[in-house]
Amino acid sequence: MWSAGFPGLGSEPVWQLGKGTVTNASARIKELIDPSVSVVIQHSAEVDRGNSGGPLLVSSKKDAGYEVVGVNTWKAAYRQNTNFAVPASAVAAFIKNSRKKSAETEEKDVRDCAEQFVSALNKSDADFTSIVKLISVEMALDAGSQDFIDAMKFAPSSDRNHIASEFGQFPVEGLRCACAYQLWQKCRPKENEEALAIVSAERKSGGYAVSVASNDSKKAIELMWTKENSSWKISSASSEEEKKAKEKKKSSSRNRSGLSAFEVPSFLDISGGALICFPGSDLGFHANIDLWNASYVGIGLLFEHFPFDDKSMNLGGVGLIGRIPYNISEIMNIGLVGRAGFDIGRYDSWGILGYFAEAGLEFLYTGSYVKPGLGVSFKYSKQNEWLSFDDDKEVNESFKIVKVYAKIAF
Repeated sequence: MWSAGFPGLGSEPVWQLGKGTVTNASARIKELIDPSVSVVIQHSAEVDRGNSGGPLLVSSKKDAGYEVVGVNTWKAAYRQNTNFAVPASAVAAFIKNSRKKSAETEEKDVRDCAEQFVSALNKSDADFTSIVKLISVEMALDAGSQDFIDAMKFAPSSDRNHIASEFGQFPVEGLRCACAYQLWQKCRPKENEEALAIVSAERKSGGYAVSVASNDSKKAIELMWTKENSSWKISSASSEEEKKAKEKKKSSSRNRSGLSAFEVPSFLDISGGALICFPGSDLGFHANIDLWNASYVGIGLLFEHFPFDDKSMNLGGVGLIGRIPYNISEIMNIGLVGRAGFDIGRYDSWGILGYFAEAGLEFLYTGSYVKPGLGVSFKYSKQNEWLSFDDDKEVNESFKIVKVYAKIAF
């Protein structure tokens, strides 16, 4: 018996023909291939990097040459000259069956695998090791690290020791065991619950989504099954709550990145600060309360106080407000804010009425429920006398006001 291929020698691949013997023609190793699908050929012919995946050959009895009897696939890490090949008959049968299988047959295969999973979880004398063979390498690599850490922290000592032992010999197998343990804890019916059953099976891109739940439980677990080495394996598992949380996180991530990252950061804003009024360069103060009753619009109340011609101007106003918020990071929002409306107030002995328009720029911290921020704006205001106690004087003024303020948003 020979192995053949192109393992590396130096820095170049070199043809190699290795001789060996068959040490077990029908090895049953469930970690490598499901015994119900096929056995494997154990042999001692050299298998190195480069001829793994190559043919396992024997002398041909029909004519001078060689005959392919298997495909070299695995090598034992802690033993010498212990290699494994998938029989050529199993490879040929797989190709033939793959061509024949219809969608209905495929769904039946998935349901059969799901039934094995459900049956194992419903058995009172079984444990998580009975579903390890149903866990895919994809799931082990994707979720295995975190599941392994959790198992080492919280699993009973016997389960923890088993997982650690498997990991020490074959790391990927250890990760599969960790995934199986966590899935067992998540899916197995509780003490007072009815047996687990298949709720639905649906074809999806890349595989089948199979939902399982106890008959008296409203919480279903969705298992995603994908094909791996001719067998259907579980590649992911999630409850409805986990799927919603994942989608919410994904949606939040999309909203906080790229040019589409617009979102409403608050529904109530309270702000106040200093203002400079022109003409006169007079310094005063102001306060605002803004209530946002729709996505980007709302109603605002304002108060302003500033000196004018050696007297005090006090204005109160109401107006429509609008904003265009944009997330420049996960915790920082920048927004264009505009407002327009009417204000009414008192200047010395005159009652005054006017209108205004204002535009500004705000920065808001969005990393908590209470969101502090800073802003700056420019306001144009036109004031006219509407009530006077002195007929010899009148008010008809335009004001240009620059505001700097701090705010708290909720």
